[in-house]
Amino acid sequence: MIEVAKAHTIDAGDPQVIESLNRERVEQLAEKHRLSAEEIKAGKRRGNVICADDYDIADIGIYGDLAEFLYDIRGSQVLFRPLDGWWPESLRNAGEFRLLTAKEVESSRAELPVPG
Repeated sequence: MIEVAKAHTIDAGDPQVIESLNRERVEQLAEKHRLSAEEIKAGKRRGNVICADDYDIADIGIYGDLAEFLYDIRGSQVLFRPLDGWWPESLRNAGEFRLLTAKEVESSRAELPVPG
């Protein structure tokens, strides 16, 4: 799961994985911003544009953002349920978990707005 998430920007994670992920993030940021690891840890960055992946990975327990889906990975099965609103308040009105299938993925893609 972590390897899949690394293909995107990881904003927050479980405390069990944050330390190792942030070690890797600091190394990447030091190279990207041409700064030392100590400067990165102190919050220093270079550039006119700073992105979400220019920050440490936060504890998921304090994460607050708009949430669209919640996933529960159980062995080889992936369950999901749609969410609507800010995390974690969106859990209050969340429906039941459903098995994520190729059909579910295709039907959710069909519901996406077409740009233009």
